[in-house]
Amino acid sequence: MQQLSGYLVSETIYDRESVFLYRGQRQRDGRAVTLKGMRTHSATPDDLTSLKHEYEIVSSLALDSPWINPPHDLERIDDIVLLVMDDFGGVPLRHLLSSRPMPPLEALRLGSQLAAALGDLHRHNVVHKDIQPDNILVNPATGELKLTNFGIASRFSSDQQNTYSGGHLEGTLAYMSPEQTGRMNRALDYRTDFYSLGITLYEMLTGQLPLQADDPIAWVHCHIAVAPQAPHAVNAQLPRGLSSVVLKLMAKTAEERYQSAAGLQVDLDECLERLHNNGNLDDFSPGQRDVSDRFQISQKLYGREHELRIVHKISHATFYISFLGTAT
Repeated sequence: MQQLSGYLVSETIYDRESVFLYRGQRQRDGRAVTLKGMRTHSATPDDLTSLKHEYEIVSSLALDSPWINPPHDLERIDDIVLLVMDDFGGVPLRHLLSSRPMPPLEALRLGSQLAAALGDLHRHNVVHKDIQPDNILVNPATGELKLTNFGIASRFSSDQQNTYSGGHLEGTLAYMSPEQTGRMNRALDYRTDFYSLGITLYEMLTGQLPLQADDPIAWVHCHIAVAPQAPHAVNAQLPRGLSSVVLKLMAKTAEERYQSAAGLQVDLDECLERLHNNGNLDDFSPGQRDVSDRFQISQKLYGREHELRIVHKISHATFYISFLGTAT
């Protein structure tokens, strides 16, 4: 066993240049823990701030939510800042994925749990902003699931991201919603998490991402303007009804996505039940029982399609110029 002042490390879940996630045991009481650490010599000030922010957000949620891994402490050990959490035997969902599609029943079971987890998060007025397979922990033996990595999460009632500034994108490029790119001139709210969940489910069901790009500029363009191929067109084993659920999650505008996690979970559970009973999903219409529990003023413009296309072209060109400026 590797030793880390006060802890015995039994497993490395991941270890990158500035951040690591270990599984181990706290020596003073033998408690099983996971240890998320940042090395101060290689982490940026923003990295360290995000870890402290994560501790504060998770601490405020953990007692009320079964979908959050409870934190015990945020401590400094030599040149490491360490977030200590309970260990429930979870591994990142990424470890369970491969280039082959996940069986639909398994994906739906996990998807239903993810919908419930997001519903719980949103009831606490928190938006995660980085839902993707690296930030979802799953216990392979029990199927238990928890969300992790809340470093950029925020209270969405006051979260606005109407303009792009400084060449910096928050989140993971392949999974961020169009409004999270900062190029849509739209406020960011809880529905950004549904878009990211849609991409995650797409990857689970098809074995590949719905969009492909090589640099930040191309990713922003894809999320704003490129329609993904339907999941059932990539994986012929998927029923059209399930494919339509995923595409609804990935709608370019928040108004066209699911408006509540509860409505999404109802649809996923019905798809799961039908498939389990060898039922037909081709006639399934998503969102029929999806009712928002929040008052939302639509930010969508109607009757200005031509003007919007012009604005998007200008916005894309401006982003390209500002991004090149920050890179030089």
